[in-house]
Amino acid sequence: MRLIFAITLLAVCLIFCKKDFRILEGTMQEWTGGRQKSGKGVNYRITIIAETTSDKLELMELWINNRLCKHKLYNLTTNEFGNSFSKNDTLILTGTVMIYELKKNINSTREIPFDFSEQIVIGYILKNRTRYKPYDNIRPLKPLLYK
Repeated sequence: MRLIFAITLLAVCLIFCKKDFRILEGTMQEWTGGRQKSGKGVNYRITIIAETTSDKLELMELWINNRLCKHKLYNLTTNEFGNSFSKNDTLILTGTVMIYELKKNINSTREIPFDFSEQIVIGYILKNRTRYKPYDNIRPLKPLLYK
């Protein structure tokens, strides 16, 4: 009896559980320009495996430390920028936080959708519903010092 219940529960979960994406890794790398007033910032890179197609899933927001950041999506499988991907494609979501000019790359006019303590939150649309996936395992890389 318990075995039948467990198999039924597993089947229901597999059918109805959301299939969006898996985050494999997240990194951050501080950088400093080589000339005076050239700026400094932090590059974020999140590696993702799409568990559905871009027809069903849209990655639309990248929140970094409670701020909405401009982002780019690169499909590593097809070597193309853009929001087109297939199931099981490897995607790279990148965003840069500029320290000297926050207003140019941070959209501070948007309200935070909910209080979160994670360093990164990815906003996406799946089945016509906006959802959020937090991620906090950001691995720091050695800083880049441009000359």
